[in-house]
Amino acid sequence: MRTLFFFTVFCFSIASKAQSNKEFSYQLLQHPAVHLKTLDQETLLVNRLLLNQYNRYSKDSLMKVVLPWVWRERDSILQGIQSDLEKTEIVYYYANALMDLVDGMQFKLARGETWKVLADTIVFSTGMPTEDMLKHSYSANRYLQYFMKDACRNLWIRVTEEGEKIVEQAVGIAVDTIKRKARDYGETFLALLYARNCLPTYAYERYLVNEAINFLGAKNLIVAIAAINEVERAFPKSEYLSTLTERKEELITLLHEKKQDKNIVFIDNPALITSPEDLFARFKGKVIYLDIWGTWCGPCVVEMSQYTQALKTHFAGRNDIVFLYLAMESEKDVEKWRQFISLQDIKGFHIWKTSSEMEPFWKDLLHTSNVPRFYPTYMIVDRSGTVLNTNARRPSDGERLYLQLEEILNKP
Repeated sequence: MRTLFFFTVFCFSIASKAQSNKEFSYQLLQHPAVHLKTLDQETLLVNRLLLNQYNRYSKDSLMKVVLPWVWRERDSILQGIQSDLEKTEIVYYYANALMDLVDGMQFKLARGETWKVLADTIVFSTGMPTEDMLKHSYSANRYLQYFMKDACRNLWIRVTEEGEKIVEQAVGIAVDTIKRKARDYGETFLALLYARNCLPTYAYERYLVNEAINFLGAKNLIVAIAAINEVERAFPKSEYLSTLTERKEELITLLHEKKQDKNIVFIDNPALITSPEDLFARFKGKVIYLDIWGTWCGPCVVEMSQYTQALKTHFAGRNDIVFLYLAMESEKDVEKWRQFISLQDIKGFHIWKTSSEMEPFWKDLLHTSNVPRFYPTYMIVDRSGTVLNTNARRPSDGERLYLQLEEILNKP
């Protein structure tokens, strides 16, 4: 196969992460424009598109009927608004909402697909925000991320047509270097490298800063430092560097403090633990909630960073339940794994295994070698060390998970 697997992940995931940090830069408005906040956003057609399954419409219906409806709705809101800022906010609010629809429709990466025609129309109709827009508009800044996702999808289509060498030409970096950076920082980081050839200089700086802030907000220190280094390399006199550096130092300080937390336990000598039986032995007499995950797994990271604290709070004070985290990581990512756990304050017991080392665990846990391995996977182990549930609820299931665990905890 001529193309590279990681480019698939790159193009599909570049904008899949949640907008966890609305600052983008410290000179931007903290909230959308006043007029936008006064709208009943739930009733807007543009926000009902996915709910009403417009993604199932034919290409002609979507482009000739639905999209004109959306433009008319946007234009009716724009009428009578005097503020340029509010107009900018509304224009890019609509563009972003339509790009959400594109993500919901995307199935096959190919020219002529309905989602692709819609994406091309949005980009052509909306245009690149000006430097002044990016200084003041939250939605305009957010649009940069959607724009880069679309640019990456276009690149992937070219890769399927012309081969992987096109990536080297488009990004301006040797393929081997691109692969190394993908391994070191994750596939989504590659968009930062490609952005310099897709965005005007003022927008490129803002995009780099936005992404650095997003990584800092997600407490992804290793990638945040790499993103800040990109800002410094491309814009050594950027007015945002001092703020980014300050936030980075805050994370480094927090990491040092968390290393002293005795409730976060990294299991010693993980190489000596070669089976689930070995792993569970130290916890006999307690119920185990086993989380099988990896720092490279987007859904794993979301579950762990957003929902585990509520789980721990619910069972606070109980000493008969153990939260055990088994990560599949490569050796080079162990420090990234440790940093993520510490910075996200994931209390419990932690151990990592390489991909090959995980196979015996999967076979013993599932009692078969002929099933796919899903990340994340959650299991419940009883007090004797027996796996009772190989498909337990995940932390985001909230009360349904709590009931599952309580049922086993309350057994005599």
